[in-house]
Amino acid sequence: MQVVKVAKWSGLAAGVVLAALAGFVATRYASSGSEFEGKLEDLAPAELCSVLRIDDLGKRQKEIREFLDDGFVSRPRFGQLEQASVWRDNLGKTVGPSLADFKEKTIDSGLKRSEAQLRDAGNLALFRDVLAGELLLCTDMEGDTSRFVALSRVSRKVRFYWQFAGFAPTFAPGGPSSPQMEFDGGVMRVKLPAAPSPEGEAAPKAQDLLVTLLDDVLVISDSPRLLNACILAHRGEVQGLGKVARFKAARDMADDDARARHSLSVYLDLDRLRLRLKPIERNGQMVNPVDAYNGLPQNVVKLNYDVLGPINRIVEKDLDTRPFTAAYYGVDLSDTSAITFDQYLLADEERLRLPQYSHLRQTWAQPGARPTQLQILPEDLVMQVSYRQSLEVINNQVLDDASRMSFIGDFTRVLQTIKAEEIVMGVAPRSYQPDVTEISGVPLPAFVFAFRTPGAAPESAGTLLNGFLDNLFGRKPQNPGDPPRKTTRSVRTETLAGQTVYGLDFTGDEAERQSNSTRLTLQTVSAMVGEWLVITNSRRLLEFALTARTRPQGSIGRPGALPMADLPPSAHATIYAEFERVGAFITEGNLLKTLRDAKYNVNLVEGRDPGALRREIAQSFGLNPQDVTSLSDPRVSAEYDRRKNAWVETCRVEGDKYVNSLISDARGLSFFKDLTVFTAFEERGLHARGILRIR
Repeated sequence: MQVVKVAKWSGLAAGVVLAALAGFVATRYASSGSEFEGKLEDLAPAELCSVLRIDDLGKRQKEIREFLDDGFVSRPRFGQLEQASVWRDNLGKTVGPSLADFKEKTIDSGLKRSEAQLRDAGNLALFRDVLAGELLLCTDMEGDTSRFVALSRVSRKVRFYWQFAGFAPTFAPGGPSSPQMEFDGGVMRVKLPAAPSPEGEAAPKAQDLLVTLLDDVLVISDSPRLLNACILAHRGEVQGLGKVARFKAARDMADDDARARHSLSVYLDLDRLRLRLKPIERNGQMVNPVDAYNGLPQNVVKLNYDVLGPINRIVEKDLDTRPFTAAYYGVDLSDTSAITFDQYLLADEERLRLPQYSHLRQTWAQPGARPTQLQILPEDLVMQVSYRQSLEVINNQVLDDASRMSFIGDFTRVLQTIKAEEIVMGVAPRSYQPDVTEISGVPLPAFVFAFRTPGAAPESAGTLLNGFLDNLFGRKPQNPGDPPRKTTRSVRTETLAGQTVYGLDFTGDEAERQSNSTRLTLQTVSAMVGEWLVITNSRRLLEFALTARTRPQGSIGRPGALPMADLPPSAHATIYAEFERVGAFITEGNLLKTLRDAKYNVNLVEGRDPGALRREIAQSFGLNPQDVTSLSDPRVSAEYDRRKNAWVETCRVEGDKYVNSLISDARGLSFFKDLTVFTAFEERGLHARGILRIR
């Protein structure tokens, strides 16, 4: 009887335990069904430098891997691109010296490791589950270090497993090299083993990962601050990124259709980056890295200040990024032969009201226009750039006094009188080359300037050249009754492709006629081509433009031509560059020598005036630098000669490296076929859509 009683009560106890356990499991299962109803951005910290979003990691991962395989790694010219400094100094710092190795050892190997861990953890589909949905990867600067927090939705099965702290074996299935796990208060701390450091370098400090689950959102971070911000946003105690006005405004510049096409998208808080990043040196000035790339290199500007100085001024003023507060980028990798991208730059309205940006306000107020200049440019073009800005704004608000008195300024002063509202600059290959092929050693390509002047009279082209001569030689305009002007240069008319065009004539002596400056003048020709006032140094280019109006075959903008057909019908600015032809121009021997000499001038010791350097050396010996005899002191001469010889050697070694890097970059960029970008000025900022085609 006692045995029966024990058995009876034991069975009752077991039933109670089983019932309690079942209730516990049921409670856990019920709680694992909770889902966060907002977007991942609503849980992300409000203060971030950057956010990468992938809407469907499983689908996009396959898309990206196919793009890397077919679009890059398998292409015959890819090796040249990997050797180019433009690759090594940018993307190469992230993926390493070999993209193929990065894909095989990092991406593919990482997935294989995850699958192996999955099997070791009892076939829990954690990694496949995490890597199948949407992903948000956020970064922020903490001091000099970049920290991250990643958010991803997971299935109910994973959430149920989390309730029993079964996550740890999945992350670390065992072994001496596995991370250590600590679970406390719903947060798992993953203590990662420190990675081995290169010989001679201090071992890096191991950084713990923090993992938690907020309803159906898995959150992983290496920053307690960022993780805590996600938890507080989940509790409703603070607002997440999705509620931040700057983020919403930048994201909403892209419509739903555009966002659906993007394989991945990136948000950058430009103002926060400006606060977090240290200034760097660019062209002799300390600037923030965010705003460091708007301007031509000074050694390039030195080639011809009269032309490139004003152009650099226009670039610096019109491409000034300081009015922009945030950026949103979307990249479409669905076509393995091209990268299609969108850039949305959000402007700060209060900043734009500052007087220094009045030229941008007036420029952005203009409506967009069809890029009809592409219909009069040949398909074998090297490059072209267009910008819708009135010449009145350029002359009066963009250029400074020195620029207005330049070769370019001579044109802008005339053109503002005939209401030119857009400027185009184009370069054609050698087959269009005029007689004079260089200026002071700098190769002179076949070029074209075109100005959109709706309603202008056909004789406006002659008016332009007459006004140019007036400005160039400081002459006053000819008034009725004035005596004939005494000059060796004048405007003349001729017929080309059945239309009257205007050129420059010369009546001086034969010796002056044979000079390069005169020959340059005489090959200048201008005409109205539709709504475009065209001026060029190549009659063949002008003839093509005149005939292309009625014979569009062969033009880069002919109907249905790619990539133009895949871009918006109107724009405020356009860019086209054919990389192999650009590279051929850059690597011409004369230009390489000129660029090298401009950057490493043996006559400017250490890049400085020799006289100033001698005076500095004299002062270092306690001599009076203003006394001429001090400059010839044997000690001063010896030190100067030592530094000059060292500088000459620097110019030789570094000059060789510089030239080799230019050649390497030109060869590497020929991996790509061409780049086309159309930009639109919108109410809140700028939208640029571009296509980078791969050979």
